[in-house]
Amino acid sequence: MTIHKHLSKTKKIRLLKKRNHTKYQKRLYKYATKKDVKVAKKKCNDMSKHVGDWCTNQYLRNTLKNNKFLPTDSLNASEMYDLRDNYLNATINAIHKIFVASNKNINKNSLQIYSTGSTLAWSDKDVQISLNLYNNYTLDNLKKLTKIIKSTRKHNQHYFLKKTKKIFDTYYDINFYMPSLFHYIYLPKSQKAFIQKCEPHCYTNKPVIKSNHIEVQLVLKPDFTNDPGEFLYNDIIRCMLNINMQLSKCYERYINKPAKSLVTIINNIHSNTPFSINEHLSNITSINPICAEMYLSVCSTIYVVWYMQINNEKTHTAEQRTDLKYLAIPTVVENHIMYVETKKEKYNHRKLNALNHAHRPLLISLLEKAVKISGRGYSTKRINIVKNLLKELI
Repeated sequence: MTIHKHLSKTKKIRLLKKRNHTKYQKRLYKYATKKDVKVAKKKCNDMSKHVGDWCTNQYLRNTLKNNKFLPTDSLNASEMYDLRDNYLNATINAIHKIFVASNKNINKNSLQIYSTGSTLAWSDKDVQISLNLYNNYTLDNLKKLTKIIKSTRKHNQHYFLKKTKKIFDTYYDINFYMPSLFHYIYLPKSQKAFIQKCEPHCYTNKPVIKSNHIEVQLVLKPDFTNDPGEFLYNDIIRCMLNINMQLSKCYERYINKPAKSLVTIINNIHSNTPFSINEHLSNITSINPICAEMYLSVCSTIYVVWYMQINNEKTHTAEQRTDLKYLAIPTVVENHIMYVETKKEKYNHRKLNALNHAHRPLLISLLEKAVKISGRGYSTKRINIVKNLLKELI
């Protein structure tokens, strides 16, 4: 089940390791001016004192190349980006192969592993893992998947950064995300009725009909049919939690609440067992404060990724149009917090987009209640940011 046996050290992988070694990185800082380094670290929110991480180093490579100061034996930012992509693709293929081989109830169509991210040379890469809900997963399946990801991270750290204090995930800016809200259906045409079993618990896109099978993109969805206020309040206060990224604990804790709730949802769909999904969705996202760069709220994740990005701000059913006013409420809050903290315009754009759809009276009433929250797990700074948002809205 270990990843290193499935990853041959090709010439490109060895070159990635060699040219991203701290010895080569230090040379970049010798050729760059103090101003270049300061600008790069500011753009990347890099708080390191010396050699930075992927984003900073790539900015410096790009700056030095443009100013014609890049050492002749150094790779430029685009070349380094391509080498990282090559390694990432090999890693993804190895993870998929190991997982399928280690689970008797799994086949090659049972999960999708893919990387997302900008094509900008200094951007990060997020490895997403989605499950085919046509398969009835067990907790043991997800435990094995988690073990493979942990093994992959350990291998990456040992091979690339064995004798340094740098962490592979940040130094190479590659994040691994365990199965969460976004999944798909891949099934034979003869079994298309299964899609209807998923629809009460998912937003689905139009089925793509192939020669002998059907594919459907989907995201698990909250149930707003009764009292949406309680779920939305809990989703809002989740945005005010302290963030303390601890990647090792993130993967350790995934097999508890998140994995158990995801398996329960899938099992209940297959067995037609009535269930309340909201608590399970909260459980799935409960570890987000200690994981890599994730939205904390369920609704923000669905609104931004499903509605804005995957569906280009289009809704396909009356239910989705109705739910949008509820999904938008925590989205306004969390993106306002992110904008204040990072000054990145993309968060302000998402906040304003959500504000156009949000049920404004409910948003204000929930904020009036949420700003009274207190406790060790909550960030005083974030609570104050939300208080200012409330003043802005009233």
